[in-house]
This record gives sequence, C-alpha cells and structure tokens, in this order.
Amino acid sequence: NISNIFLVTPQTSEKRIREIDTNSNGFIYAVSSASTTGSKTDFSAAADYLGKLKNMKLKTPVLTGFNIKNKQNFEDACKYVDGAIIGSEFIRQITDVDDITAAATQYVNLIKS
Repeated sequence: NISNIFLVTPQTSEKRIREIDTNSNGFIYAVSSASTTGSKTDFSAAADYLGKLKNMKLKTPVLTGFNIKNKQNFEDACKYVDGAIIGSEFIRQITDVDDITAAATQYVNLIKS
C-alpha cells in the first residue's frame, strides 16, 4: 500500500506529464520552480505552469511545493492545484522552540485561518 509519488517540473513535457498521470495512484508533486526549496519569497511566477497542469484535467490529484511559506502562498497555489506542501518553512517554525507541538499547531492554524 505504498504509492509512487512522481515529480513534474515546469520543464516536464505534456507527454511525460500524461504518462505520469496514467501511472500514478497517489498524487503528482508539481515542483513550482527550479530554485532551492525555501529560497524564494514570491510564488506568483509558478502561476502559468500550475494553470497549465490544471487545464490538463489530470485524473491524479496535483500538489505543489517549493516556496510555499505562508497563508497567501498556500492560497495562491490552491487556486491551481489540489493542495500545497509546506516543508522548509514548517521546519523553520518548529526549530529552536520550547514547545514543538504548540509551535506546529500555531503555524498550521495560521495557514488554515
């Protein structure tokens, strides 16, 4: 019961994306940019690429990650795909805190609010 999670990038061809969609059973991870994770502050540059994925009407849910840091980035991403993954910023939020559970809860609630 383990799913293969395939990654696509702005450089992935439509043919390859469709092949990945056919062979996926979990979700497709749409890398939003070619930068290092957590390094950019503006998510808007990925809009055209994510819009293209949305317009392809894939059968597999698409989630995006890389440079999702705050509520606005999360909401912007979710306009185009089925969800967003927050990695580096989440780790930053729970690093060097006295109460990891409280810090994680506070950050998740901020994103969800």
